[in-house]
Amino acid sequence: MKALPKIFVSFALILICSRAAADPLTNRLEQIQSDLVRQFSVPVEPWRFQPTDISNAAQPAFDDSAWQSVSPGFSWSGKESSVWFRTKITIPKKIMNQSVEGFPVRLDLGMNCFCELYVDGRLREGFRRDTGLYTLTEHAQPGQTFNVALRAIKGQSHDQFHYARLFYNVLPELGQYLDETIFLNLLMDQVPADQQAVLQKELNASESEIHFTNVTPDNLDAVRAQLVKARTALLPVATITK
Repeated sequence: MKALPKIFVSFALILICSRAAADPLTNRLEQIQSDLVRQFSVPVEPWRFQPTDISNAAQPAFDDSAWQSVSPGFSWSGKESSVWFRTKITIPKKIMNQSVEGFPVRLDLGMNCFCELYVDGRLREGFRRDTGLYTLTEHAQPGQTFNVALRAIKGQSHDQFHYARLFYNVLPELGQYLDETIFLNLLMDQVPADQQAVLQKELNASESEIHFTNVTPDNLDAVRAQLVKARTALLPVATITK
């Protein structure tokens, strides 16, 4: 199915915090999305820890066999300005009995200091505290591996590795639909009255396709089918949003 313009996502993210009242369905879907993340996330552990700053520690071939084995929740202190964590991630065939092949996989990370994320030897992003969100792949393949290294730059006398988890997004259509409906609700007051009527009509038609109240491994296919129909019902408004 042809997606609505990508501007939906960026514009919605800019304005979402300013909306006065959320659409009831949007509120429900946001809660379902949070539940989905909890269901289809798994912890990443163990990690190898090095309490000193070492050159080339981000490289996949670096030998960390002598490093301390730790798990998220680990705390450290010391005089060094930076420390390292390393692990290797392998994509499984299934999670919660659902195939992950072809779906996005996101690495969620939390530290109480600034941290640099390296994947397969390349610096991918920096994050502070519990804001590490990095998509390892948009199209997962079972057996695919990623060498992950974290360079944590000391922020306090005692620092902590809060969490590390992988979110297997087996229902990307939910996030896409949320972006689109949030954008349309925000756009409603920005267009002439005749276009508002069209937007509301198509939005109502789209929302009428949504009947699920939760997402489980057992109803994923049915939920996905409803979301496809709901997104298809929004296509007539594409000319207004250009």
